[in-house]
Amino acid sequence: MYFWCKKTVHRHLVPRIFLTHCLSEAEKLRERILPQLSEYCDGKENRPRIVTVLNYPMVSHLEDKSLPSKRSLFDAHCLAITTAIGLNAVDDNIDPRHQRIAFIDNAKWLIAEDDVGKENMGHPPSPPSDPMVRVDYLPGALEGGIKSLQKSITYQYERLPTTKDYLYFLLLSLRVIWPNKDLFSGYAEEITVENFKRSIPPDSDAFHELEKYSFIRVADAELDELPTNFVHSMIIALEDVDPFWPKFSSKHRLIWSDSWWNNLTDR
Repeated sequence: MYFWCKKTVHRHLVPRIFLTHCLSEAEKLRERILPQLSEYCDGKENRPRIVTVLNYPMVSHLEDKSLPSKRSLFDAHCLAITTAIGLNAVDDNIDPRHQRIAFIDNAKWLIAEDDVGKENMGHPPSPPSDPMVRVDYLPGALEGGIKSLQKSITYQYERLPTTKDYLYFLLLSLRVIWPNKDLFSGYAEEITVENFKRSIPPDSDAFHELEKYSFIRVADAELDELPTNFVHSMIIALEDVDPFWPKFSSKHRLIWSDSWWNNLTDR
């Protein structure tokens, strides 16, 4: 479609359209992978039962309070996968390029807001910055808020280079498989698989702090030990996720005029 024939959409509106799309894709992904996951998780030969996997909660912690998420751990990962795929597609293909950072920042804010609630998002540190200067606060820089595990899991998936890595992280996070002891070689405190399993209770959000263990280097080897049909069908389901931006940008183009946005919000 020619550039001038595309519908114009203000950049402030697109991240919310993006999140709605990712929520829909997460539901579709759940439906695609659940049959294969249910067949594999039969409770035999040290495999977990599917009911156990689906009932793992995602819990945030604020001081001495435990705050259960509105999503199960399984549903949170389905959403994280679709948003990570979408964010990477935006990062690679958004046009015009100078809108990339603004789009991604706003989308990640909405991901966290959807997770913990608008009232729990926190506030900028005091004293406030110059109101005429736009500041992009780093993760954790806001004060008085609740850390969004949904955003953290999404960040984990964003960093993974292949669909196999996505699958390995998903299965590892849901405790469908356990990490090989080679993952922990060369790290402080001589962490072992058994210590890892004992130190992280099933309902703990600490399981998602896996980036420090560089586990991705053995993803291929670990997946090779699983049934080929199971791995193949799961990868196909992950690759069927619609990344949003290619289809959206074929019919829409971004605008960012402040006067246009002010006129719209003043109505």
